[in-house]
Amino acid sequence: VAHRYENGRVWLTVGQRPSDESAQITYRLPVRVDVWTGGRKTTHQITVNASEQTFELPAAAQPDLVLFDAETQLLAEVKHPKSEAELAYQYRRSDKFLARYRAFNELFEVVKGGDETTAEADTLESEPKPLAERSADVQQVAKEALADQSWVVRQMAVRNLPAGDLGEYESTLEKMAANDPRSYVRAEALSQLIAAGPQAHQDLLRRALADTSYYVVSTALIGYLRTNPPDADRQLAAFRSYKNNDVTLAVAAYYANTAPADQFDWFTSQFRRTDATFLYTFTQLFGDYLGKQPAETQQRGVPFLEKIAQNAKSEYARYSAYQTLGLFEELPGVKEIRRQLREQETNPNLKALYENE
Repeated sequence: VAHRYENGRVWLTVGQRPSDESAQITYRLPVRVDVWTGGRKTTHQITVNASEQTFELPAAAQPDLVLFDAETQLLAEVKHPKSEAELAYQYRRSDKFLARYRAFNELFEVVKGGDETTAEADTLESEPKPLAERSADVQQVAKEALADQSWVVRQMAVRNLPAGDLGEYESTLEKMAANDPRSYVRAEALSQLIAAGPQAHQDLLRRALADTSYYVVSTALIGYLRTNPPDADRQLAAFRSYKNNDVTLAVAAYYANTAPADQFDWFTSQFRRTDATFLYTFTQLFGDYLGKQPAETQQRGVPFLEKIAQNAKSEYARYSAYQTLGLFEELPGVKEIRRQLREQETNPNLKALYENE
């Protein structure tokens, strides 16, 4: 989709491209187009029924925004280049969540969500530019989105704050971490504060350990333990028996880092769980823990990893255990175990991965 304004008209060009380029298909698509000019919206109904066509729409002045598929009803990927000012206008003025969501995503550099079961920090697709280097429209949208009516947008807004701007929004993030009605937003705000420096937020993290959401609790526990608090052992004693996967993974991450020799039995007792995502991550943390133990303890851990690699219902969990075993190939029998696992595996995806090693 492309548009231009000329002599009181918006010229809107629309092309259809099927996902299968070899398919000779043209759809008939009734579409709503909203043209915003001087703060007023004019709605047009058009029908797209050719591989490419141009529509002429009246407009008294250069539009603030031309929003194709204003109802967000098309089951298609719509590519319509817009300026930052136009995207900011779309975010503020559209009454459709998906249109506002898309505008926000285009305005800000994408941040990939981390593994939510571990509450680990998210990873950046690319490091976002500081807001001071962005346009006034972007800066204002970033601020407004932190108070958006949609919790999804609020979570995205927190996640997309560049590291260099966390200080300016620190008090806002603290309030969101403590009071936002949605747990995922509270956890996201905590994650950003932890990334900025958990020590400065130790009291907030301690209070968050009593949150009603396990996801928030697990995020807070990771951050709180990073501050080396005097009550670390007491907090671990309180949370190590929780049956919630997020909380268990937070405890495991701490033990994997600090490697206390007396926690081997705690680790192995958690392998009774069958959740695929949990086992995928927990197995890797167990490997990190074993890597810091003496060879005798590592050898004791091998049968547990072998059992997961053989019997876990999830191919991802089996692969995680197989890969973790690879860290200990110098131990007696481990190479043979991995060879047998490769031969016994029936899942075609795993067999391909094993063959390409």
